[in-house]
This record gives sequence, C-alpha cells and structure tokens, in this order.
Amino acid sequence: MYFCPNFRDLEAILAIDLKRMLDEGKDIFLLDVREHYEWELGHLESVHIPMGEVCQNLERLPEDKWIVVLCKSGRRAEALSNLLCCEHGFKKLYYLDGGLTSWKETVDSQLVID
Repeated sequence: MYFCPNFRDLEAILAIDLKRMLDEGKDIFLLDVREHYEWELGHLESVHIPMGEVCQNLERLPEDKWIVVLCKSGRRAEALSNLLCCEHGFKKLYYLDGGLTSWKETVDSQLVID
C-alpha cells in the first residue's frame, strides 16, 4: 500500500466558501480540469488545463498561492488534487466539493455546464 505523507493537506472547499473567498479578493488560482468541449459550454474565470494535460504543464501552476481544482462533479478534481499533493508536493490545494454542479446549484444558476 502506498502512503502519501501530504494526504492530510488535501481539502475540499464548498462552492459558497469559494465564492466568499473570491468576493473577499483572496488571491486564488482556479484550475479547471474539464475537457475542452466542457469548458467551452461555460466556465468560471480560471486557467483551463484538461486533466490529462496537467502533469505536462506543472510549470503553469503556482506554488505560492492556493490552487482550487474544478471539474463538473468534483471527482476528477479530487483525484487530480491527490496526484498533485502526493506525487508533486503541492501543499496549497483545494478541490471544489461537488464541482461546478454544486457551484451552479448554490452560487450561480446561470452557469452552463451541460
């Protein structure tokens, strides 16, 4: 069994809490890891790197600010956050709990994700 020493650093963030942090002007790096066709439907102001391309683009990710990983349901974001934390040593990570589906349900019903 593989043990990740950084696993406890991995946290989910609720959509309403992310909205509050953004409204407060917190310096957060939003990383949307959905596929191109999903992102084109609708997105938050974020950096778009599809999940399968993130490891080839690690230099685009800041190590000095919080990164919030986004996807539609939260599953890809959680998996990628785990990889970034355990395999690449990123410590300032959240993944959006429930993904952009949760954001649409609790923050912005106008966001198109389907």
